[in-house]
Formats: sequence, C-alpha cells, structure tokens
Amino acid sequence: MKHLLLIKLSALLLAGAIAESVQAQAYCALRDPVRQIGELYPGHSYVSHVGVVTSDARKEVSNRLPFTLHFNELGSHTVYTVSKGETKAGYVHVRPEITRWGIMEITWSLDADLRVQDFAFQRCRNRRRAILENEDFKKQLRGKSFDELLGLINQDGISLTDNGIEVNSLDEEFAASIIRCALKTIVVTEIVWEKQVQAARAVPRDTELQVVTEVYTPNVQTALERMLLGDNKDIDRENVKAFRVVDGSKKNFLIETRWLAANPAPIVRWYVSEGTITKIATSTRWPSDAIETAFQLMNGKSLAELTNCKSTVELSALEVLLICRELGQGQ
Repeated sequence: MKHLLLIKLSALLLAGAIAESVQAQAYCALRDPVRQIGELYPGHSYVSHVGVVTSDARKEVSNRLPFTLHFNELGSHTVYTVSKGETKAGYVHVRPEITRWGIMEITWSLDADLRVQDFAFQRCRNRRRAILENEDFKKQLRGKSFDELLGLINQDGISLTDNGIEVNSLDEEFAASIIRCALKTIVVTEIVWEKQVQAARAVPRDTELQVVTEVYTPNVQTALERMLLGDNKDIDRENVKAFRVVDGSKKNFLIETRWLAANPAPIVRWYVSEGTITKIATSTRWPSDAIETAFQLMNGKSLAELTNCKSTVELSALEVLLICRELGQGQ
C-alpha cells in the first residue's frame, strides 16, 4: 500500500515538473515568426538579434510599468530588424503574455521609433481572438507610442481606461492583455536591444515632442484654400497628428497623416525641419513599391519646389509643409 502511494506521489511530482517545464518553454522557446514577417513586411529582408532579458531588465520594466515580467519571461529572446535596402522599416518581436485563457503569444511589428505598426496572434486560445485581430481593433493601436498605450489601461493592468479604446464589454479584459503585452514588448525591445534601436530611430529618444492640440487652425485652413487644397481628400484630416520638436527653433515638426489614396491606407510620418522635408516613413507599410518611391521623392522638398504639383503625393507633401509653416509662424 505504501509502495502504491509512493508511486502515485512520484507521478504527481513528475507531472508538476513537466507542466512547469512546458510553461517555461512556452515563454522562452517562442517560434520564429518567419511567416508573420513575410505577411507584415512583404518584400523586406530581416536580420535576427538574440538578446538576454535579465533580472536587471525585469527591474527596469517594473520601474516603467505598473506591472512587471514573469520570471519565466527572462532568458534569451530574439528581435528581428526589418529593412528594405538601407532603410530600417522597424522590428518584429514575439512576446508571451499570461491571460486567464492561458499563455498568449503575439507577434508585434514596431516602427523605428517603437510605435505599434501591427500585430498577429501566434498562439491564443481565446475564442474571440478573431474579433480583436480585425481591422476595427488594430487601427486603434496603430501608430501609438508607449505613452499613448499606457494611457489606455488602468494601473491594475487588466482593465481599460474610460473612453480610451472602443471594444465590446465582453472583450475589455482581453484587449487590456493585448495592450499590456504591447507595452512590455516596447520596453523590453528598448532596454535589451538599445544599440540597434538607437541607431535606427528617426527621432532620438531624448528628443522632446510637444503635441499640437489644434492642427487645422484658421490660418492653416486659409493657406490651404489659397493653394487650392481646401477640399483635399487624400489626407484623413480628422486623424492628423502634429508634434512640435522642442528644441528652441519652433520650426521642426513630426506630422502623421493617413493617406487615403491607397488601399490599405498607410500612416505616413513626415519629418520637417526648417520648412524642408527631411525624412518620410510609414507606421504601417507601403501599399506598393511605386507608392513608396513616390513618397521618398519628396525628401528634401520645400514649399518653393512644390508650387506646381502634378500628383496626389506632391499635394500631400504641400499640405504638410503648409501646416508646418503656419504652425511655426503661430508661435
């Protein structure tokens, strides 16, 4: 009888050890997201960078977030730097997250400034996953930075803030777990792969950006109408974001626009310094190589070079430069 009890006890202990091992593997032995990289970045190349998430990194995460990493989230992980030619398009990073539906794995696509571009579930047992993997939910996260995402969830990390994001009440906890995973992904990427991140940033980390609360001021509207851009339909004006670079000049800006002339409509990020476009990137992806090329031709352009616009891309560049000129004069 005692012998039988010892056998049962040993079996239970072995089962527990196996379960613990499986859970640890679920965190650290994440599958390579090769298929997801191809879907998120068609036509791009990528390089993998292995890094170690240490206990010190875990402490840094807890200093920046109201929640921290599970101990099994430590160890070796891989970030994929995605490029097209010499241009860094962003990063792909798979992170696990504990939920009451089990361990969830999400493949995150981040731009060069660690803003969310897209995501895809690599493992998820929630039966409502398709609802939060659709465009209606994804577009509420795209282009958002760490600070913007942090404002979407409460301190408990498992509930959403009021009026921050629109989801069915049945999916609020699920949505919060996705946002929680995004926040961890951004912080871990920034801490563990600091050298790679700093080298590719479009805006340096120590650059202070000031949100412009009103983009289409009366002066901007007047300037657009004078240039026959009053009814430009290619820019989603209701969702244009403008950030002033706080550096004393008051004439350096980051403008984010959704370009509606293509499907899917890319979020275009325009970096404007002293009235000249210095860099153009997308927070999603370019719909085609031809569209990407057309936008990149706007690099180095100023208002003087866009007086006779012949394409919708040029008209969009003209609108962005007019916005920057008027906002710069208004300070």
